[in-house]
Amino acid sequence: MPGGGPSFHTGTAVSTPTVARRKSRRWILASAAALTATAAAVAAVHLSGGFAPATAVPATATPRPPATAIEPVVSASSPAEPSATAKKPTLAKVFVTTDEKAHAPGQTFRLKVTGRLSNGRPAGLGRAALVFHSADPRVATVSPDGQVTVLAAGQVRITVKVTMNGASRVGALPLKVGATATPTASTEAKAGPRKLRVPATLTNMIRGGGYSGDSFAACVECKVKQGNPAYYRETYFRFDLGSVKVKPARIASIVLYAHMRVDDAVDAEGRAGAYAMGNGWNSKVTFDTRPRLGASLGEFPPVGVNGSWVKLNVTGYLKAKLGSQASVGLAESEGVGLAIGGLSSKTAPYLEITTR
Repeated sequence: MPGGGPSFHTGTAVSTPTVARRKSRRWILASAAALTATAAAVAAVHLSGGFAPATAVPATATPRPPATAIEPVVSASSPAEPSATAKKPTLAKVFVTTDEKAHAPGQTFRLKVTGRLSNGRPAGLGRAALVFHSADPRVATVSPDGQVTVLAAGQVRITVKVTMNGASRVGALPLKVGATATPTASTEAKAGPRKLRVPATLTNMIRGGGYSGDSFAACVECKVKQGNPAYYRETYFRFDLGSVKVKPARIASIVLYAHMRVDDAVDAEGRAGAYAMGNGWNSKVTFDTRPRLGASLGEFPPVGVNGSWVKLNVTGYLKAKLGSQASVGLAESEGVGLAIGGLSSKTAPYLEITTR
């Protein structure tokens, strides 16, 4: 410039607003970077399952493995945490067995009943309800507690229905009965006094009045009653003495045992008598077809309402029938009614033979 004054470079002048705008852009970029870093840190914390502890990690410490982003899921059926809706095991199968390998008339034995649950484990049947049934009582009967009495040759199916916790299952045991009686007596080779027990093979009751045409085979409680013909009742026992392999000379006594009780609340005591009779009767005998009672064999001791075992010596009558079938008829001699344990009961009649 003229006058020797100082010289200035010619260029674009930078105004104050321009500088402010530049500073503002730098602040925005810095803020964005900070926000991006913060978001990344938050994401890392979220993926690692929480915030890291505030304790500093030394530089020489072994680095920790990265945390798994997905938590392990325990199945609802895992044994460690059983489902609340899991069902309890139920009764799946029922089995009926017996230790007896051969079956013949005159034989008695008790059934064994076991079960299996739906989970394969054995079932405890202590509180289960058991109902036994014989498909043919003429061949074999079964008592409410599972005692089987074999009566005649043939085939029969014994079943039991087991109910437990609302579930019911049925088990079955088929029986094939041979014609040979069960040898309950000893052989002649064994000397010395002995007691032989011969169970009844058949028990029946007949009843007058409106029931004169009905049969009561293998009655649990057979009855005897005198007086009014409409209520009259007799009971018959049969024994197989063909299995007793003892000579008559060695027989010391034959005693008939029966369990009796008063069957009418009016009575305090009652008594029954025993009578000879033929074998011309079977499980279908009725009042209308009953055989005639023969000579009196004697009277049993009196019994009360609570019941008891009573006995009668019938040696003279049954000794002559060794080697064959023998029948005994029972009728009331005192009172207004007696109940007698029958073949299907726990108190079935039997003979006790004592040898010399």
